[in-house]
Amino acid sequence: MFVLMGLEIEMVLKRKHFIYLSMLLMIMLGVYIRYLAVQYSIVDSPVRADAQDYYSYAVNMREWGVYSNEYKASVSPKPDSLRSPGFPDFAYIFYNSNQDIFVKNILIAQTILQIVSFAFLFFVLYRFYGALVSLITGWFLWTFPHFVNINIYFLSESLFTSLLASLIGMAVLSHFSERKKILYYMAFALLLGFAILVRPTLQYFPIFLFFIFYFYYRKITRSAVWILIISLLPMLLWGGRNILVIGQWSDPTLMINGLYHGSFPWFMYNDIPESFGFPYHFDPQASEVYQGIGRTLEIIFERFIADPLNYLSWYLVGKQFFLWQWSIIAGQGDIFIYPTLASPYYGEKISLFTYSVNKFIHLFWLIGAFSGLIVVIKRFLKRETLSFALIVISAVFLYAILIHIIVAPFPRYGIPFKIPAMIIFAITFSEIIKWVKRKFA
Repeated sequence: MFVLMGLEIEMVLKRKHFIYLSMLLMIMLGVYIRYLAVQYSIVDSPVRADAQDYYSYAVNMREWGVYSNEYKASVSPKPDSLRSPGFPDFAYIFYNSNQDIFVKNILIAQTILQIVSFAFLFFVLYRFYGALVSLITGWFLWTFPHFVNINIYFLSESLFTSLLASLIGMAVLSHFSERKKILYYMAFALLLGFAILVRPTLQYFPIFLFFIFYFYYRKITRSAVWILIISLLPMLLWGGRNILVIGQWSDPTLMINGLYHGSFPWFMYNDIPESFGFPYHFDPQASEVYQGIGRTLEIIFERFIADPLNYLSWYLVGKQFFLWQWSIIAGQGDIFIYPTLASPYYGEKISLFTYSVNKFIHLFWLIGAFSGLIVVIKRFLKRETLSFALIVISAVFLYAILIHIIVAPFPRYGIPFKIPAMIIFAITFSEIIKWVKRKFA
């Protein structure tokens, strides 16, 4: 008997050693391909379009003490609130008067932050969901080429992805840890608040999550209230600053862009192939939308009435195909946003191997993720037992689906939200394996 027990213990230890070795190898692989990407990728004119705005904010805060997106200001610029301050404040920390060095500092910093946040989520998933869920999610976290490649651009996606991974990891930690639970809840809420300042798309999520908790528990819980208040606090402070400095809560330009750019069925103007990705360049009414959100909605409604079936299929189905697809549009394409002159993904063998595997299984795991989300929603409606962590992960995934029915579903915007989708897939796959084992035991 004792011999059998000893053999079982030895097998468990060997299994743990194998798991730890697998996790270590995944992290090393992830660090290596990220090093290659940041070190050897060359982006053509990295400070362009959105990146130019972020760069200008950081520079003007440092040199003039003014939050403004005026590029290369020669005198103190006029303050504005076009973009939220999350990424510019992050960039401000690593400022250098030399543009190339400044950009390089940001790329390195956001890559390191992504490695740390992914490692945190990786180990938390292993501790509380087991090896299979952790290793499946870990493969995606460390090798998914979109996660690796967003670090080479002076854009908010990398920072937002890191914050999303961290707050999901904190949600898992807060559910399974009995001691200091309230502190973990507060940390989760703060990370959510900072994430909102990086990408305002998430600004309605705290309210969305609050109502999800209310419908599930059939009451307003104290933890839900605290999470709502703390997560909204950074955005409220930002809005207060805007009222004091520029006289309005926020600049509606980005909201108008989101509604307007997302209103073109299949990202084309009147089905003109040449307009794909940039339909607003072909629209004679493009300038009218900036008269206000009311005028934007009026134009969209008029077009919806003129072609209801096309618009219904676009809003209810078509947008999801673009949001979650592999290739980025309104950019270079594939896994590249801005034109990239050199990249390890053009020829380096290990990078290309991870790229090929991920591209091959991409559609498969996305189908699994959506199927898993449907199962979670059914369990939610039946009020079956669900953990705080699983509710949060599913809520982030569902929120990304719903909010992009309204705004522009550019694939670039969907990259960070693939983290909760990957975890849902991993949990679903793990449950299927357990069911098969029980069935044939």
